[in-house]
Amino acid sequence: MYTKVGPGKLGLTVQFIQSKVGAVITGVRDTCPFKDEVKVGYRLVSMDRIRVSKLADLSIGQDKPVRTIGIVRDQLPEQ
Repeated sequence: MYTKVGPGKLGLTVQFIQSKVGAVITGVRDTCPFKDEVKVGYRLVSMDRIRVSKLADLSIGQDKPVRTIGIVRDQLPEQ
């Protein structure tokens, strides 16, 4: 799934896991502009069609008026 978001911080906490592509979402803050579209366990895999592989990639286009974020709807297993 792709979603569009404006400039600024994403309001997410993430973790990079070697066996997964992208960043696993570990927390969604109330300030997240697309909080109704993501859940803990989903993966953020691209920013403006560039694959996310490190923390610095999450800042791509942070000052652009609109960014396109690629999300994969995995979910972490229940614990």
